[in-house]
Amino acid sequence: VATNSRGNSAASAASNSVTPNFAGTSIPRLKNISTRGKVETGDNIMIGGFIVGGSGPKKVVITGRGPSLAAHGVSGTLADPAIRLFSGATAIAFNDNWQTAANAAEITASTFAPTNAQEAAILTTVTPGVPYTVHLTGVGNTTGIAIVEKIGVLDLLDEGLLQTVCGL
Repeated sequence: VATNSRGNSAASAASNSVTPNFAGTSIPRLKNISTRGKVETGDNIMIGGFIVGGSGPKKVVITGRGPSLAAHGVSGTLADPAIRLFSGATAIAFNDNWQTAANAAEITASTFAPTNAQEAAILTTVTPGVPYTVHLTGVGNTTGIAIVEKIGVLDLLDEGLLQTVCGL
């Protein structure tokens, strides 16, 4: 196992595996993960997945952003993104225009609310070890560039690992 000056591990050419080697008492945890891409229609929507670790439920904000990307020089953005959260094959949450969410005040208080009213956000509690997927689509079958992200809101209470399933 090879490590750099910060104790981060790298794959060993001899074993082709990675063994974590962290200095200190705290293990780094992933708090946010996102994917940007082209959202189309039908089978070509954006889909990302995640699993949280740890011993207890985690409160997360999941956002679907499009219009706010234009301020960062991205052209062809998705004008009105919508997101749907799945646990397995079961849809468990949906949002289009985050300010219409029943818990919009809590999304605002989290400090992770989208900056554009046309963007989508879901604030919910997820269970460790359960695979979740997020489907990002364009309202009215519109297309464009968008970003979907998962942000851990209360991970500090119970440091849990986030494992990427696909894309998100």
